[in-house]
Order: sequence, then structure tokens, then C-alpha cells
Amino acid sequence: MKLNRYLVMLASIIARFWPSYHGSIATTVGIMIVPIMASISVAIDYSMAQQMRSRLQEISDGAALAAASELGLSGSNQNTIEEIARNYAISHDRDLKVSVTIYNETSEVQVDLSKHWKPLLIQYIDKQSFPAKASARASKNGSSNLCILTLNETARASLAIEKNGKVSASNCSIQSNSTSSKGIVVEAQANLKALDICSSGGYLGSSNSVSPRPIVDCPVIPDPMINRSFSSKNVCHYKKIKLKGGKVTLSPGTYCGAVIADQKAEIQLRPGLYQFLNAPLIIDGGSKISGKYVTLQFSGSKSYIHLTNASTVELSAMKTGATAGILLIADKSVNPNTVFKIQSENAREFTGLLYLPNNKIEIGADTKQGDACASGGPHGPKCKHLPESCETNFGQFSDWTAIVADQIEINKGVNLVMNTDYKNSDIPVPIGVGNARGILKLTR
Repeated sequence: MKLNRYLVMLASIIARFWPSYHGSIATTVGIMIVPIMASISVAIDYSMAQQMRSRLQEISDGAALAAASELGLSGSNQNTIEEIARNYAISHDRDLKVSVTIYNETSEVQVDLSKHWKPLLIQYIDKQSFPAKASARASKNGSSNLCILTLNETARASLAIEKNGKVSASNCSIQSNSTSSKGIVVEAQANLKALDICSSGGYLGSSNSVSPRPIVDCPVIPDPMINRSFSSKNVCHYKKIKLKGGKVTLSPGTYCGAVIADQKAEIQLRPGLYQFLNAPLIIDGGSKISGKYVTLQFSGSKSYIHLTNASTVELSAMKTGATAGILLIADKSVNPNTVFKIQSENAREFTGLLYLPNNKIEIGADTKQGDACASGGPHGPKCKHLPESCETNFGQFSDWTAIVADQIEINKGVNLVMNTDYKNSDIPVPIGVGNARGILKLTR
């Protein structure tokens, strides 16, 4: 396109002088044509060379990071690592020549790319432009804390951050297992920040909204809880509970009817396991639910949780027993089409793992509540006419939070804070969450 534009411009210049065959004008034009064309050719060559170098560097960076992600994994060898880097590069440009080198006893991978092209003149001025080359080296060191994992392997936007939603995970890693080219989607006004971000497919999001740049084509991380068995008890201890105002303290056991809190009711949970069998848990109308050392297990096709905008939530997971470290479980008996909604604008304490292997969890975006924060939330009247400003730092006061779910959607008004203070917490971290993989970074 640029070449055509320059040729058209040159043709128009020549056309203006072409009718003048007299005197020195024709001679001058004839003399000028050669340097003009040479200058234009060099400019075009140089622009194309810069674009090609930039593109090759981006590909080599991605190939090195993708290959480095395999370092140290069981079953990986040099041939596997080289093939991953080569496949990544070729998938972006089939004409690339790829060289892969592994250094420092399989702790670093270097990818060198080159591509032949035929410039007009610049090859005689800048030898580095022919062929175009790029190189990147990546390493895998130490370990990082895995705090967000989406398990769905095919869905578009298995991790979606929409509108002005935010995720703050500076000290931990995020992974989407989806092989979709847009497995992670971060909208223009949203923000995703983590120690490192991996997608088994690709991602959609600008450098202004995603940091660091996600690594693509990452190996799938298996469900860390896949071997856990969460028994479901069919003996009902409690039936439907509906509160309109007032306070109540609940005990562990199986709840076989809906548990609903409304009109600024308060529910205090004693330590232990709470199973909601074909029963939803709904906290609405400025109500509050709190409990220390608890696990909420949802079983059956009619079970779900809905914490509306005006609710207040203060919960931490059990520290002993089979569900130690797990705050919320949606077991395999839950309808996979059910969406678990945590829309509370005051859910700053949520310590533990949220485990929904077959279900989507939606955090934020309680549009039906409108200006509920004006009457029931902690922000008070200042939000009355600006419901979109009723933001919450979800998990801000938690020792640590982790989410493993089929899909995750973060919506407007929410900053999901993923703390990782494992050492100072008395809530144990389940195996497979926390120190799950090495830290990937470009070293050259």
C-alpha cells in the first residue's frame, strides 16, 4: 500500500513537468528522477524492515515464553520444547527460519528467527536488514502462586473482564485453559494485572489493559482438586429459612430449602461445613452473612449462591478437615448451566478457595440493584445518583483468595483483589493452588 502511494505521488510530479520539453526543465527533471526514486525506495525499504523486525521480535518473544513454560515439566524433553517454540513461530509466519537453543541445564530457552525478503536498495546500506532477524531468550525460575484458573478448554472468554472491571493479582499467576484464540478477553476500559498471565489459546486485550502481556499456547493445568471427593449428604437437618430483618446464628449441617436473608437481616455462621442441597443461598436487601472457618458446599440441580449488590460478606474457609482451605464448593451434581453470582459491593473478606469446576462465577454487575448502595451499602449517599461508582475491592481484607472455576466473569464496579499472604494465614492452602509453577520471564 505504501509503495503504491509513493509511486502515484512520483507519477503526479513527473506528469506536471512532462509537457515541458523545452530548455533546462526537461534536463533537470531527468537528472532528478534517479535520486528521487532511490530515496523513495530506501524509505520504503527502511519502513518495511522496521515493521518486519518489530513483528519478528514479537513472535520470537512469544515463542521463547511458550517454550520456557515447558521447562521442568514431567515428560518434557529438549525435542518437545524445541517443537513448541517452532510450532508457535511457524503458526504466525510460515516463511520463518527457526533456531532453538536450550541453556543452563534446561532453565533457559533462546529462539532465533530469520526471514528472507528482497529489499530494493537498503540491503546495500544496512546489512542487518537482509535477512530480517530477531532473537529472544526466556527463563523459568522459582515458583509463582496460582490464584486464578479457568478450566473450560474451548470457551471464548473463559476469563472475561468487562466494562471497568479490574483484577489485581500482582503476586500470583492467572491461567485460562481455553484453547480459543480469545480464551482471555479484557475490554478496553477493564484492567488485568498479575505476576504472569497464561492462556492455552490466545487473548484479546491491549497493552494498556493487560499487564504483563499474556503468554499464549500454555500447557493446560489440570484441575488441582480433581482427585478430591466431596460427599453429599441426603439427610436434611434444616428446611427453608427466610429472614426479613433481625439476626440469626446458623449451625453446620444440610439445608434442604432456600436460605434467604432480606431487609438488613444478619446471618452468623458457626464454624463447620454447610451443605445446600437443592437449595439456593440468597443474601439481599442490605443483609449480611459472616462466618469464620466455614465451607459452603452446593449440591443438586437447584443450588446456587446469589449475593446481591447491597449485601455484606465476611467469610473465611475451614482450617481443618477434608475441606480445609476451601470456602465455596459447587460439586458435580450442580446444574452446569447455573451461574454463581457474587455481586456484593462489600465482600472485602473472602479468604479461601472458590471451587466451581463445572460452573461459571460472575463477580460484580448487579444492575438490578441500581442505587442500592445509597441505602444499604457502606458508601452511603454519595452513590445515590452514581450506581456505577459503587465499586468494591473484592477480597481486599482477605489473607488470600483463589478461584478455580469453569469460567469467570468480572464485571463493572469490581476490583478483584487476589491477596497471597499464605504464611501469615491460619487457613491452609489446598495442594495445587499457591506454588504451582515457575515464573516465566524474558531475559534477553
